[in-house]
Amino acid sequence: MLDAFMTAARRKLRPLGNESAVLRYATKHNWVDRIHHYVVRFASTNPAWRLHSLHIPHITSSTQSLAICSNAVATKRPPPLRPRFCNHPGIWKVDHPLNASLPAVRLWDHIDVRFQALRQLYPDLVLDVVLLSSQRLSATTGVLQSTYYNYEALEVVVLTRGRRCVDTDTATNSSSEQPTASTCTTFFIDDYRYESDRVQTNLVDWYATIALLRGCAQAYVWVRLLLLVHGAYVVAVAGKRTSESLLTTTMLILVKIPFEVVVYSSLLPVTGYVIALLLDSSFMDIFLDSFWATVGGSINIGLVSFLRSTAVQMRNVWLLSLLVSLAVFGVRRSRDYWGDGIPAVRGLAICFTSTLTVFGPYKKTTWRDTNITDLFEIADEGQVMDIIRSNPVGHYNISNYFFDDSAVMLMFCINAVVWLAVAFNIIEIGFPADIGWRHET
Repeated sequence: MLDAFMTAARRKLRPLGNESAVLRYATKHNWVDRIHHYVVRFASTNPAWRLHSLHIPHITSSTQSLAICSNAVATKRPPPLRPRFCNHPGIWKVDHPLNASLPAVRLWDHIDVRFQALRQLYPDLVLDVVLLSSQRLSATTGVLQSTYYNYEALEVVVLTRGRRCVDTDTATNSSSEQPTASTCTTFFIDDYRYESDRVQTNLVDWYATIALLRGCAQAYVWVRLLLLVHGAYVVAVAGKRTSESLLTTTMLILVKIPFEVVVYSSLLPVTGYVIALLLDSSFMDIFLDSFWATVGGSINIGLVSFLRSTAVQMRNVWLLSLLVSLAVFGVRRSRDYWGDGIPAVRGLAICFTSTLTVFGPYKKTTWRDTNITDLFEIADEGQVMDIIRSNPVGHYNISNYFFDDSAVMLMFCINAVVWLAVAFNIIEIGFPADIGWRHET
């Protein structure tokens, strides 16, 4: 397949075969790769734009270096013929291909060293090179529009083909000059790939604010809990009429208090947690995606690292508790009297719903959908940002928190739990009480 691809690319871009060529194009494709993508695919296929460039350098029998990004080559050919990563503001370095103990080399030097090694290893073969680069540029902002996350995924594929060519006589008249043609047989294809992810964010500038919000909210919860324990102890001392110990009586009083009253009833800590979540939510998604990234289709997860990722993922429990508090407040305001109690949502239900989102970033190849939905050629404008500025919304993946993966998964889990509760209520209504399905709440 790679052999046919290289042949088709050379035939398309280099009909004369005596100069370098480049093809730039953009693709829009579906990106269904994780569970939270899969469960909402009926509503959104999570489209993504990518910029690509296909390069075929001109190689002769005396070529020892491709010199893809060298300044000397850049002065001899138009700037568009240089791959995009040559103009990248950051220098992409990788380990030395021949000796890992040597200092890291630049990407284009790494490509040259590998080409020279293949040239020395197969001196009697004709080498062809096709370079394919791909970029996925995205920008994400928080709801408060104060934090930003610019993300860039770079992929470079270098295909080197070695062919053994034999000259064949194509003339039918022996008395005329006899032009010759070559019949080539592919001997090997070397497929080498480079990948790099870059994140630019101002989250560091907001770290103190975010830490202060979460720290104050957490301190408020602990102080509230300690005061509650103290109040229960005072009540246990004042009303001690049995032989039970004060500790046992205090614990019995505490367990009768609903969990949601202790943790989620106060809007002050919940609001602090939610504001912090809105500031760093997108970076949280990037962290979880990198944690669940697989190598070769397998992932090795330790208990400590899994608990750490779970703690980060379940930060959305505070957003859920705020939504529940606002919904319950609206219901309670609808009338003054509710009989023997007032409506509420159990804290365990809130925690259970948030727990369902833990495995949202998990990926499975059988669910993957990367079908290309749009493709078009773009002009040879050289710099990446020249293309981006021409249509920033069309080619740049822009989003904000409300459309991030964790929020989408949270909304799905809320709907799932609500429908599950409705189903249980229908079952309870449909069965008589003497069967044992109905119970008092």
